Amino acid sequence: MRRDLGPYPLWLRCWHWGNALLFVTLLISGFRIHFSNLGPPPLGFRTDVLIHNTAGILLTLFYCLFLYGNLRFGNARYYLIVADDIIPGLVRQPATICGAFSWVRLILTRTTRTTRNASSILCRKCSIWR
Repeated sequence: MRRDLGPYPLWLRCWHWGNALLFVTLLISGFRIHFSNLGPPPLGFRTDVLIHNTAGILLTLFYCLFLYGNLRFGNARYYLIVADDIIPGLVRQPATICGAFSWVRLILTRTTRTTRNASSILCRKCSIWR
């Protein structure tokens, strides 16, 4: 029995989780390096710098892998710019990202006629507004 992984390929999911892990590693090691004058770090300053630099280099390589994977496996079609969708997309993207907050919907429905037209586009294209 094969489990459905959804619309994203396995390589993209692995890239995403590797990217998240490296980002958190950079964040934690960066704080430990920055605040090292508060006391000796458990692993030592040089080890923290080595971990931080290695995570940064690996993150750069992961982005190169992401670019290669998108070009090689056809995932780049999701990143193509459609001229007719630039303005509605600029309105739709923040509303989609912040869609869980009711104030976004309140702002979009209580402003000018132009924004109300943009809001009607959101109603047709985004499932969060239904």
